[in-house]
Amino acid sequence: MRVPMILDRKTINPFLATRAALLLAKRGSFRAGPLAGARLRDHIRTVAFPGMGTGVGQVSATLCARQMRAALSEALREDSKMPESWADASEQHQLLYTDHPKRLQ
Repeated sequence: MRVPMILDRKTINPFLATRAALLLAKRGSFRAGPLAGARLRDHIRTVAFPGMGTGVGQVSATLCARQMRAALSEALREDSKMPESWADASEQHQLLYTDHPKRLQ
């Protein structure tokens, strides 16, 4: 979180923050120092997360877990691809909040 604040109940910050951290660990490299240019993943043994947004942000544990799980799944998938339609994108987004997405078309 850039600035500590209570997050809206429809936030996707836990998803975005988790995904960013995992993609950095997976694809990033050191920018300076004796390891400059070396891949981070060759030097990382463990990645641990708090419940993203559950402290000051007051995101529920359930919503946080749902979004962090989705981020983990997306970051680990090698065949990551764009949704095939607006409806698919909408459903993927709704699944960050609920088990029962609505068809909005």
